[in-house]
Amino acid sequence: MRYIGNALSLGMLDFAEAGDWVTLRVNRLSLADAQAWAAEPGWVSNVGHQDTADLISALLGCPVPMHRISLSLAPYDSILVAQYNGPRLEPGAAKLPEGASLRWFLVHV
Repeated sequence: MRYIGNALSLGMLDFAEAGDWVTLRVNRLSLADAQAWAAEPGWVSNVGHQDTADLISALLGCPVPMHRISLSLAPYDSILVAQYNGPRLEPGAAKLPEGASLRWFLVHV
């Protein structure tokens, strides 16, 4: 399965499916590479806040809906993580505030 989210936690890993060891491969992506990955169909959003979903949508150039789910990443799943760094987003933020950034990571289980 393929996901887009704005965070990754160890609690999102499905150890029941994977066993005692989980290997993650993390690739840092450029915005252009993240846009190309998101342009391919078949991913599910795991972005839990509407403002964050709107911001990610604007940057990726495709709709990324807010979708709060309990994510359980199993072997061969991947997630595009939009890692936000900066001050808390103001309600309705349509762009990154000064000094903030999004870093893009593709994580394969």
